[in-house]
Amino acid sequence: MTFGCAVDVSVAEIAGRVIVGIGAASSRLTTRTGPILAAFGERAKEFNGLARGRARSEARSMQATPYPGSTTGESGSRPNWLVLAASEVAAAGLFSFAASPRTALYWYIFPLFGLGVCYVVQFRSELTRRWTLTFAGSAVLSAVALGLDWPFLGHVLWNVLFIGHAWMTAKLRTAWMALMAGSLVYLVVLKVAFQTSRDVAGAALSAALAAAALLALRQPRN
Repeated sequence: MTFGCAVDVSVAEIAGRVIVGIGAASSRLTTRTGPILAAFGERAKEFNGLARGRARSEARSMQATPYPGSTTGESGSRPNWLVLAASEVAAAGLFSFAASPRTALYWYIFPLFGLGVCYVVQFRSELTRRWTLTFAGSAVLSAVALGLDWPFLGHVLWNVLFIGHAWMTAKLRTAWMALMAGSLVYLVVLKVAFQTSRDVAGAALSAALAAAALLALRQPRN
């Protein structure tokens, strides 16, 4: 009985000493590693702050940088309303010799012509060689299709190309995009209201050809 009690006391003492030793070692380890962990936490906070600042800076830079091919950005892409008005008046006068103002054809022809001339004049510095060749080829194709009476609409082709150029050169949120989109709707409405189903099919064909050209002209953003 006495021997058993002695063993129990010895085990209890040893266990107590081990627990005290572990506690002391843990305290010393905490004392030594505390400043290291605190310093590491401060460095982590600094790094996190720098990373967030860099992300915000890059986001602002991406918003401010124009699309490839653009030299103006959105702030310089507003229409020159005086030039646009003069262009429309000139187009209306010019095409009055080709079609009577009493016909739907006259009102179909001249508005986009005035828009297009003003757009090209204002953004001529953004017309790369590929865009210039595309517009030149579109002019030839439109003339040939008109002369041979193909079911093809040069105005729709040009309108979609203008929309694509505006999209690719950071004019998505400018008045130019609204003008070009409104012009396309205007052309389609006139076609549906005053011309044949063959002409409407030609509008769809022209839009598809323009879309294919835009896919070839598309440049990925950096």
